Parts: sequence; C-alpha cells; structure tokens
Amino acid sequence: MTVAEYPEFKRLRLRAFEVHDLVLAKLGRNSARDRADVEFLVGKGVIDKHVLEERFEAELRPYVLNEARHTDSLRLWLDAFFGANP
Repeated sequence: MTVAEYPEFKRLRLRAFEVHDLVLAKLGRNSARDRADVEFLVGKGVIDKHVLEERFEAELRPYVLNEARHTDSLRLWLDAFFGANP
C-alpha cells in the first residue's frame, strides 16, 4: 500500500507505545486482562525486567498519584512474571 494508492491517508501518522511503556501504561488499572497481556509479552521475551524497573523509576513514579499502589503492582508483576530473584 502506497500513499499514491490512497491519497486520503497521506497525512495519517500511526503511533504506538514501545513495549515497556505499554506495560507501564497497564500498571494503573492492573486488571486480569492487563496481567495476561504482560504475562504474554514476558513469555515472548520482549520485556526486559531491568528496563521496566528503570523506566518506572525515572518516567512513571514521579508522576503517579498513588505511588504505593503502582509500586506494589509493579513488584507483584515482576515477582509473578520474572520470579522473585533479582
């Protein structure tokens, strides 16, 4: 598909979350579906535990209203999907 074939889409820009940012975006709701999505991504090997932790600390924690809830959810996810070992 090219712009020449579909000129009405020439200004269309698609944007998507980077995979670690997607996981962090799901952290606030923490629903069963979100946990299943994260488990799937971890199982596919596309999530790096350390990158997730670093991004949480640098990019999310300073801005969340309920810091304890988000931090606890992240710890639970890390333990569940990566194991309790560092």
